[in-house]
Amino acid sequence: MLRPSHIKEGVRFGARALAARFRKPKTYIGDAPQICKQIVQECWNGTYYQVSTGNFPQFWMRDFGLCVDALLALGYREQVVSSLSFALEHYQRANRITTFITKKGKCVDFPVMAIDSLPFLLHSLVQADAQELVQKYKDFLEAQLRVCYQEMFDMKTGLVRKDKHFSSIKDHYARQSSCYDNCMLAMAACDAKTLKLTNPFTGYDFTRIIKETFWTGTYFLDDLSGKYHVASDANIFPFWCGIFTDKEMLASAVGEMKAQGLDKPFPAKYTQQRIREQELFLPSFFASNYEGNSIWTHLGFCFIDVVMMLDKKLAQPYVRDHAKIIEKHKNVLEVFNPDGTPYKRLFYVRDEGMLWAAMFLKWS
Repeated sequence: MLRPSHIKEGVRFGARALAARFRKPKTYIGDAPQICKQIVQECWNGTYYQVSTGNFPQFWMRDFGLCVDALLALGYREQVVSSLSFALEHYQRANRITTFITKKGKCVDFPVMAIDSLPFLLHSLVQADAQELVQKYKDFLEAQLRVCYQEMFDMKTGLVRKDKHFSSIKDHYARQSSCYDNCMLAMAACDAKTLKLTNPFTGYDFTRIIKETFWTGTYFLDDLSGKYHVASDANIFPFWCGIFTDKEMLASAVGEMKAQGLDKPFPAKYTQQRIREQELFLPSFFASNYEGNSIWTHLGFCFIDVVMMLDKKLAQPYVRDHAKIIEKHKNVLEVFNPDGTPYKRLFYVRDEGMLWAAMFLKWS
């Protein structure tokens, strides 16, 4: 449903993206770690970590959740807790957990309710050990777990509902109960238990269900549409979320991603080819192939995370590849074309100064 907040943010975003067509991204001095450190510092606005210094100055739950472990490892716990406090205050006021929050505290979903907002919020609270916030917002968090259980979950199958579209990491796509989405619910169930929240997902063996449903014997299926292709997010997040720890499965999944060239020219592409029938019309009209076989920095960093779990030496060339890209552009850019050039379309130009820089700093 199109809300006034969508229109307002769309106009602001469009103006910013149009302006980006006529200017080069900001450049930073130094090597890749030095560039990344400056970007992380600039993404802190005094209240919360915004997802970028460019197109997205808002608080994005998914991106913050991806970076929270790195931010904590870098010693930014105070800023992490402040960001979570900002988010929870506005989420409770809106009585929902959304994809992002504007600087003025408006809670907005893009393009519809996202299935990974609650999981990444719970993940962040666990990682930050933010017990005071958990106790303060306990009733709200438990209510949101019930909403997730009732609206997003198929109680009979133990899977995400396949008859309803939820926003996700590929928010320009409509998939049917994707592996990524199911991993998010599995992570939420685990973190709810850790936080000692009343957990409606108790009793479901998500590791068994996901393996039986998505594991082909060599890789995880993308979703339940019946399409057989290797997708990076489907094969990264079962391990990134800690649902699976089997090294043989991980080696096989990584091997399949490499065989499909999803790590070339540097990681990571979502898929080897665009899957046009899953693309949402309006987002794809304004930003074609935004999440097809384009190369995403945050996905690449998550790919490196799981390769590190397999073999740290195997991950080093990927770290060096991204260091070269960062130093070439003197910035951490959002997304690239399949050939490795920065993404640019008539209505949208790649973002810059991504908070994801914190993830790179973990390995520096």
